[in-house]
Amino acid sequence: MSTASFDKARQKSEAVASVLRDIAVLIGDVRNEPVKLETGGVVNPGLGFTNDAAALFERATDIHQGIFNVIVLGEFKNGKSTLLNALLGSKTLPAKATPATAIITVLVYGENKQVTLYETDKEQPRVLSLEEFTKEFQLTKEDQETLEKQKFLDRFQNVKYAQMECVHPICANGVKLVDSPGLGEHTSRTKVTTGFLKQAQAIIFVLTATKILSQDEKEFIEDVLGEGRLNHVFFVINRINLIEEEEVDDIKSYVRKGLMHHFLNEKGEFDESFYNRRVFFVNAKGALDERAVGSTNNAALEASGIPSIERELEQFLASDEKLLAALETTIQLLIWIIAQAREKITQQKYSLEQPLNELEKRKNEAEKRLNALEGKKDEIERTILLYGGMIKQKIYSNLMGYISEMQDTWPQDSKEMFKLDEVSLGNILLSFAWDKAKKKISEAIESETKNYLENKLSQWSERVPTVIEADISQMMVEVEAQVGDFQLELDRISYIFSGRNADDVVDINQNKVAKIIQLVLGFGDISQMSGTIMGKGDWGSFLGRMLQQILVVTLIFSFIGGPVAWIALLLVEAVHVGMQQNKFKERILENLGSKFHESLRTELAAKENEICQSVEKQFIKIAQDLTKTLQSQIDEVRDEQERIINQKQNKSFSVEEEKSRLDVIDATLIELFQQVSIAAYGKNLSTKEIEQRLAKNKSTLVNSEAA
Repeated sequence: MSTASFDKARQKSEAVASVLRDIAVLIGDVRNEPVKLETGGVVNPGLGFTNDAAALFERATDIHQGIFNVIVLGEFKNGKSTLLNALLGSKTLPAKATPATAIITVLVYGENKQVTLYETDKEQPRVLSLEEFTKEFQLTKEDQETLEKQKFLDRFQNVKYAQMECVHPICANGVKLVDSPGLGEHTSRTKVTTGFLKQAQAIIFVLTATKILSQDEKEFIEDVLGEGRLNHVFFVINRINLIEEEEVDDIKSYVRKGLMHHFLNEKGEFDESFYNRRVFFVNAKGALDERAVGSTNNAALEASGIPSIERELEQFLASDEKLLAALETTIQLLIWIIAQAREKITQQKYSLEQPLNELEKRKNEAEKRLNALEGKKDEIERTILLYGGMIKQKIYSNLMGYISEMQDTWPQDSKEMFKLDEVSLGNILLSFAWDKAKKKISEAIESETKNYLENKLSQWSERVPTVIEADISQMMVEVEAQVGDFQLELDRISYIFSGRNADDVVDINQNKVAKIIQLVLGFGDISQMSGTIMGKGDWGSFLGRMLQQILVVTLIFSFIGGPVAWIALLLVEAVHVGMQQNKFKERILENLGSKFHESLRTELAAKENEICQSVEKQFIKIAQDLTKTLQSQIDEVRDEQERIINQKQNKSFSVEEEKSRLDVIDATLIELFQQVSIAAYGKNLSTKEIEQRLAKNKSTLVNSEAA
């Protein structure tokens, strides 16, 4: 799959990654020896921006591992992993007749044979061998039985995703493949999967010809992917080879009819050409078998339908427009870092011109103000924790109120959500004499009860961003103001040390504040990033979605993990009432609703601390991460002042040579930035021009460049 279009995009993205690594070297630790840059040239690097340098190195690695995100969706047993293996040409992912992918797996370019596992309750990822990963996360027979019974697996609840490296052509061409669990496995897991959709340039939705377009699949397409034209979605109908030849046309007609409204043009007419470029009928296993043995039977491979998907994916992804969109966030980050680096160079040159005795006096004054800044840093942490305490109680109170609402809507909900086919008066009477029948009835009621609770709690979780929106917005206003004051004082301290007038610093760049907070909130998290720099008004919804995801996992796994002990009492009571058959289930549901919601309120009260702690934990992490970042800025200022004084104390040190070194770094930064401009925009743009263009509407920028 190594073709010209992908090669061109890959070359551009690798050029950007090389620039990021070189800039990271230039602004990072000061080195005493010249360093040869990847992009050419030799410099004596170092400005002391160690944290920004680390961010650029991380971003360069991310780009190297893949610039285009393609997520594969579909229900269990539709052959998602087999399709991915067919694209890769080998059995990289576990795939059997039973569902094997229990967690999200991200395939990226690289040669490391280990698997990196990211978990919600651990700051650092866990590294496993491929064998260990397969053993732990391939579904067992017991897992299958659990899934059939309760629709989720407790042991995977804290897993965010796993990342695997591979050198197959599609990944080498800059594509990250995201293999997802089945959409029907569990609501909390499905929400994690759909979180990745924000990062996907393309979606492959896998259906199966043997059970085509189920109701759940139709609802997911409409509710999540969208009701109208879906330009970025590729529908793949797998296992077409298992359909009798005379029935294939019927299957194709059924799919066409079911998906037709997603392929209408601006006039409302069916766009057949577009449909043929987005809907594929394939034999994934056949393609995998051909590629796994290195077959040269091109006709057989083409007949599988897989090469057609690959060609369309390439044509769709490897365009200048898609590449620019994928690099946009990186370019914005780079603009900010280079601007900060150039300002730092100016400050250091001013400082170098000052007499040593003046610098030493100013350092003492700066130290007092830096100590005071550490106190302001602690105030910012307290602000976040204060709001966290308010928000956790508001969420819990809202949830308690929602339980009462659930009881009010129970009569209607129970009719729509409960299927008690196993529960009849005859079966219950039989159960008193036969334990197996009693167990079967209890499991049926328990399963429907859990499904009901899962659905209702998921509906409640959708409220979370709205419930806390005002508090989050107010918190962010206060935090941004405090961080702005912090940055203003930090700039004034640098001005004082360099002999410049601190009063000249009268305002703080709000873009700088936004960048700092975004880096803290999860710039590198593939499941959280929006793909663009967030504006001031986006923080509330961002944090709301984050808390929503946390709460879904906490509540559902907490409340429905064990047997419903009072089911047996319901059965006894129903029999003693002696109702007629047609009234029997109605009475069962009536009693079930009363006892269930009473039990739920008791359970919720007992778990108040657990629920509140799950919310509070997120605010503690945000507060600690932000104050850690601010402390690192204080430390960088201290280190820079100490380094300059040490340099001035060294009799062999030349101020002019150091200023010349800084000038070379400055010129090299501009030169490297221009290389990014050429790779991304196809032209040489200045920093100011790029900033102006990125301030425009995204679509305007893309259209103007594409033209």
